[in-house]
Amino acid sequence: LPDEEDEEVNWLNFTVEIEGPPTYDVDPVPSSADASAGGGGAEGGASDSAGSRPSPYKGGLFRVEIQCEKNYPMSAPKVKFLTKVWHPNVEYESGNLCMDFLTTTWKSDMNLRHVLIAVRSLLANPNPDDNVNSEAAKQMKDGIEVFEKQAAADTTKYAMW
Repeated sequence: LPDEEDEEVNWLNFTVEIEGPPTYDVDPVPSSADASAGGGGAEGGASDSAGSRPSPYKGGLFRVEIQCEKNYPMSAPKVKFLTKVWHPNVEYESGNLCMDFLTTTWKSDMNLRHVLIAVRSLLANPNPDDNVNSEAAKQMKDGIEVFEKQAAADTTKYAMW
């Protein structure tokens, strides 16, 4: 966050950078090669287990815009990625987020620290079942390797300098 003493900061509208997490939690679907080799399905077991995997967002710095309305904290701030990010819960072109935290579950005792933690958590815990980027969600469900390759390529292209 910007320095609280900085009088030049407009606390109703500012930008922060969030570092991509080193790992993320997914429940990968085995690739077709894994399935044909006997992995996958309830009887064979997936070759990748659910849980932590190296994150395709690792090493990236993602710019996030935060806009607070005059009635903040009674209403949640508007949050969007300014850096392109390939993620099922982020609109690819606009950067808008799909997060209940910023809509239906927001409470007035939450603050900007909670917002930043939630946004970083979103990068670490993508949810393809509640998506705004259906192509990224489909990739996650059909075979995690394709998703990870595109997300890592976009992280390198847009979030590393």
